[in-house]
Amino acid sequence: MTNKPFGSPSDTISDATSSMREVASQVKDEAAELGQKASEFGRTAVGALDARRGTAASGIESAATALHANADKLPATVGKFAHQTADSLSATADYVRDNTMRDVVTDLTSYVKAHPTQALVGAAVVGFMAGRLMQRD
Repeated sequence: MTNKPFGSPSDTISDATSSMREVASQVKDEAAELGQKASEFGRTAVGALDARRGTAASGIESAATALHANADKLPATVGKFAHQTADSLSATADYVRDNTMRDVVTDLTSYVKAHPTQALVGAAVVGFMAGRLMQRD
């Protein structure tokens, strides 16, 4: 084992600075690559969702039609509510059919900015329901 003499403080600082720059450069490169992969994944996911818009819209429209058909069999006040819900489902089906995922994100962003409290409550309800569905397994 040989004793290596210490270099001057400026050499040590220079070596440390160089090492830190190398690490920072590697982190930057990895972050850029990860960002590109995430962006690619996002484009793929949006493309897949856009491709299935028609199917989703048809399913929602079928639910609205079935609800309208059965609403008349319900008591008057409940039947009225069922028809209103079916009309909302039908409008949702039209929206899904006519708008891309980019349009949906833009509309959702605008809504959240205009109504932050309602959006937060809605997100909490959706999160709660998703949690309940996950627990059923």
